[in-house]
Amino acid sequence: MGASLVYLESPNKEKHVQHGQNDNFSYGACEMQGWRLGMEDAVIANLDFDEDTSLFGVFDGHGGKEASQVVKDNYERILKEDSNYKDGDYQKGLYDSFKETDVFLGSKTGKQQMKAVADSNPEAKNPLLKILGEEAKDKPAGERDEESYMLDSKGCTANVVLIKGSAIYCANAGDSRCVLSREGKAVNLSEDHKPENEIERERIRKAGSEIVDGRVDGNLNLSRSLGDLKHKQKPGLTPEEQPITCVPDIAVDKIKPGDDFIVMACDGIWEVKSSQDVVDFISERLKKDMKLTDIIGELFEDIISPDYTATQGLGCDNMSCIIIKLR
Repeated sequence: MGASLVYLESPNKEKHVQHGQNDNFSYGACEMQGWRLGMEDAVIANLDFDEDTSLFGVFDGHGGKEASQVVKDNYERILKEDSNYKDGDYQKGLYDSFKETDVFLGSKTGKQQMKAVADSNPEAKNPLLKILGEEAKDKPAGERDEESYMLDSKGCTANVVLIKGSAIYCANAGDSRCVLSREGKAVNLSEDHKPENEIERERIRKAGSEIVDGRVDGNLNLSRSLGDLKHKQKPGLTPEEQPITCVPDIAVDKIKPGDDFIVMACDGIWEVKSSQDVVDFISERLKKDMKLTDIIGELFEDIISPDYTATQGLGCDNMSCIIIKLR
């Protein structure tokens, strides 16, 4: 498949930023389309999600922006309505909210919202999506619904951080990543979910799927996500047992003296720089009292490829990042 179907002739470096602060911390968030034909990421940054509670999220879409945008638009409501969250069991609430979000994406309302996103975003007309339409046509008459099939092929990663008082809860499904800078050392609060990881590989094979060239059934190069419902239809299996599962790993930590900041980003950052690389990059600029959004902007400029043909795709992905500075 030609690179012209995936990349622009020159990158779109326009940066969309937001920032805020309260008594506990400040944050900066930035998104940049880069070389990709469209922007498929979405972020949440809400300092006042609940009493003494802030919520942040990075959602990296694939196959279009439909899933990431609908997750962004609905996730806060879904989490707040979860009974475990209401009861103060934030770990269980986060876990269940990922499953509930997946159910919503497969619902009539969820699919209507995804279709509305597709219809309102010209970049959703990606030529790559024609392939999905062709796959749907191969199904027997009476069994195919091309529009529904295409929506079931859209998904996104989900990396969510809930900060309640001094407690940090990080829920992750996919290969976006969250890192805590603790006295200048990178502490990963999430693990990238890749098909070749032992736990992921065992589940995928148990479910009757295979890993081809590092991709689940030759398609997805990650093993957990929200959406991607066509990979979650193995009969008799729970959501936890499906080849692609929506359930998150959850890490719990406490803000301690010497904790500097939390950084969350999509894999467009981590495929080029290590966790420690990013922590060092941010730390050097915080010492100069740079604005958080300017630091992220410089990080993007440092990562973006000058020529996608020379870097074989590295530095060519959408980029989204949030820095939460602990005050």
